[in-house]
Amino acid sequence: MRKNYYWLFLLPLLCLAVSCSRSYHIDGASSVSVIDGKMIYLRSFEDGSWVTKDSAEIVHGVFSMEGEADSAQIVSIFMDGESFMPMVLEPGTIKMKITPAGFEVSGTELNDKLYGFIRSKGELDAQILEASRIENRLILDGASAEEAQAKAEEKAGEVTRRIQQLTKEFITENYGNILGPSVFLMVCGSSFPYPYLTQDLEEIYDSAPAFFREHAEVKEYVARARENMHTMEEQMRANEEMFRQQAPDTSAESPALPGGTPAATLSSPQQAGLQ
Repeated sequence: MRKNYYWLFLLPLLCLAVSCSRSYHIDGASSVSVIDGKMIYLRSFEDGSWVTKDSAEIVHGVFSMEGEADSAQIVSIFMDGESFMPMVLEPGTIKMKITPAGFEVSGTELNDKLYGFIRSKGELDAQILEASRIENRLILDGASAEEAQAKAEEKAGEVTRRIQQLTKEFITENYGNILGPSVFLMVCGSSFPYPYLTQDLEEIYDSAPAFFREHAEVKEYVARARENMHTMEEQMRANEEMFRQQAPDTSAESPALPGGTPAATLSSPQQAGLQ
C-alpha cells in the first residue's frame, strides 16, 4: 500500500504562514529633518516601569521595525526620553508618519480605529480653544463682559459634552479589544489627579462585558476609585456632623411667627452666615 507523504512538504509552509500571521512590520517615514539620526522607541508600561519593545534609528527620513506580536498591545512612541503618542503593536504592516503636525499611525485595524478617534477628538479640542477666543471677539464687537463670558462658556460646555459622548461611544464600541480598556484608563489618568469615577465612567464600567471589567489595570483603578469616593463621602458626612454640632442653637432666642415657626428657620443662607 502506498503512503501519501505529500503533507510533510506542506509543514514548512504552514509554519511560515502561522509565523507571518503573528508578526508585525513597521514602515516609518519622517518629514522632520531635525530628527534625522535620532532613535525612536516603542515602550509599554509594565509593573510600574517602561519596557522597550522595539526601536529603530531614523536615517534619511525612514526607519523600520519588525518582530513577533502574539496579540495586540498598546505601546507608546518615545523619542529623546519623551512619550509622544500611543499606538497598537499588532500583527500586520503598520505605517508610521512623522510630520511637523505630529505622529500618524495606520495600516492595521486597531491603529486605524485609534487614530480615527484621536483625529475626531483633536478637532473637538480645537473647538474648545476656539470657544475661549469667542469671549474676546464678542467684547470687541460691543458685548458686555458678562454676556461674552456666558456665550463662551455655553459653547465650551456644548463641545465638552460632544467630547464626552465621542469618548463614551468609542470605549463601548471597543469593549472587546484592547482599545476599550486602554482609552478608558487614558481618560481617567488625564482627567483626575487620583482614581475617581464620574457617572459616565461608572456607566461604562458597569455596562461592560467581562473582558473589559476583568482587565487587571481597569479592575484595580475602579477598585481604588470607589474606595476614594467612599472615603470622601465619609469625610463629607463627618464634616457635616461636626458643623451641626458646632452650630449655635438659636431656636430658643428666635421670635416665633404665627403658627409657631421660629423666624431663624426662614432666614436666607447669607443671613444665617453661610456662603
